[in-house]
Amino acid sequence: MIPSGAPLRRANAKDRVIVMETALPPPSTPSETDAQQAELQALLASPLFTRAPSLSRFLAYVCQRHFSSETASIREYDIAIHALGRPETFDQKKDAIVRVEVHRLRKRLQQFYETEGANHTYRISIPSGGYAPVFTAIPPPPAAESPAPCAVPAPAPAPVATPARQIPWLWIAAGDAALAAISPIVSLYGPGTLF
Repeated sequence: MIPSGAPLRRANAKDRVIVMETALPPPSTPSETDAQQAELQALLASPLFTRAPSLSRFLAYVCQRHFSSETASIREYDIAIHALGRPETFDQKKDAIVRVEVHRLRKRLQQFYETEGANHTYRISIPSGGYAPVFTAIPPPPAAESPAPCAVPAPAPAPVATPARQIPWLWIAAGDAALAAISPIVSLYGPGTLF
């Protein structure tokens, strides 16, 4: 087990470091764990997730690893094998299924919390660059204070035309006047005789 707050190294097949992150502590209290598991169950029971079994399996797998304090060992290969049913010969360089599914899962989570889950006390997200879930406690809205004495709002001032808005009309009017003054002269003498 990696100590909380210790930097993690996640490597690809050639063991090149691709992401540095910090290990997240496991839920601190049993009641917090219960609340997070209840949030997961509410998500999985949602019509958004019951219609998408692969996303449900993906989310359930990474959340169970989180509850087991194994977020540091959530890897693309393991998700493909255990959650998405790929064979053990899975090659993440040739098959992008995990990256595609995590993108879909992030969108589906966002959609859930914008609609059906808007009033939930916890939110589950999977930040970009990794597969570990993050549970965020949402504080309840502050209690409504007693309303202030009703004051009559002042009427809004009427819009006033600013000089900046009048200037284009002045230019147009001046151009029309100049054209009106020149056109009789041009019609008397012809277009090429003035200059």
